[in-house]
Amino acid sequence: MSNSLNINTYSLKFNTEKNSNNYYDEISNYTDTVLTKIDEFGSEAINDYYEYMQLDNYEASPNKMEILLEFLVIGVLYRSYFKIAVGANKVIESCLDRLTELRQVNGFLKKLVDPLRGILATILYQYSNKYEEVLSESNTLKYFQRLIKWLAANGEFSQEVIIMERWYDFLAAKSAVKRFIYIEQSLELANWFMDSSKKVLGKYTKNVESFLGKEGREHYWSEDVIFCNRKRVEYHLNMVGAEILNRAYREDFNKKDKKIIIVPACMRIKSSSCPAEKTPFGYRCVCCNNECNVSHLKSSSKDTDITVYIVSHESMLFKNDANNMFGKNVGIVGIACPLHLISGGWKSRGMNIPAQCVLLDYCGCKNHWDKYGIPTDINQEELRQVLAAGSRYWKAV
Repeated sequence: MSNSLNINTYSLKFNTEKNSNNYYDEISNYTDTVLTKIDEFGSEAINDYYEYMQLDNYEASPNKMEILLEFLVIGVLYRSYFKIAVGANKVIESCLDRLTELRQVNGFLKKLVDPLRGILATILYQYSNKYEEVLSESNTLKYFQRLIKWLAANGEFSQEVIIMERWYDFLAAKSAVKRFIYIEQSLELANWFMDSSKKVLGKYTKNVESFLGKEGREHYWSEDVIFCNRKRVEYHLNMVGAEILNRAYREDFNKKDKKIIIVPACMRIKSSSCPAEKTPFGYRCVCCNNECNVSHLKSSSKDTDITVYIVSHESMLFKNDANNMFGKNVGIVGIACPLHLISGGWKSRGMNIPAQCVLLDYCGCKNHWDKYGIPTDINQEELRQVLAAGSRYWKAV
């Protein structure tokens, strides 16, 4: 394998391990601990929010396990981006937000606006004043709203923004004292998570900080500046988040007769010459090369009612409604690098499609992580566990 792997941000194979089995054992056990800690730090807020969601009758109200994850996500994102968001230039942020909206209209506009988005996003990320003002009862709601606006403008947190807007409405209905207490509890949880996740998962993400110090800077002024400079704790957050969402959606997923596996283009051995068949939902693998990792997935599922589709970018997920194409009896297995996992799970749930996810063992996409591109791979045993009704995920459902 290429020496370029030395600069990858993460790898689920620690040192000379032949596979990532140990990672999946560790993430399962650590997630048990995290779920317990979330409940310890935020049980009042979580129960209060759960009741609020039931009373307000939101469509597809989250279950209790999803809310536990939401509370953790809020704390980590608040801790990671609060000062930048509060100090951001509002005019530049507004322009970036408008460009982010435009790029979603069609591919032609995306190509036009992305270079400018890269410039504005870098200015906001690198040159925003880092506010030192502390959180207080009087500014909790205002600063929470500022954080949401900054996250929305960057375009990398669309699903997180949807979740946080619901929490904003919930907090707005609370007293200043209560909302301050809830946010403080989420920040205390985030502090605990940052320290503990580094101890447990840090060996898998040990190259993130060196990447940010060198290769991450090379993405300044590019539209992926925020995505490629996500913090180490965000990798850990998504690793745990993927485990939580797999447990939360497991029962619904098992009830579906039709299963679809969605893989990123970086898993192909040679993406430029791949003869996969184009469909409205993605590219369907035709098993042209036995050495291709996508072909391995296709071959291993040939005796089951499973189809493997290749998507070129996370934004292409569910661009066409899987329910309309395959009926409502469909479940999806998404394969991706960590930073896409929580958002992908929430996005599928928003379309009433139960999803499971499997992490790439390492990243290798030439658009973001390696200038030459490295064909990526997954843990085949983990995929079999996900597809099997007797999976380990049953233990916490």
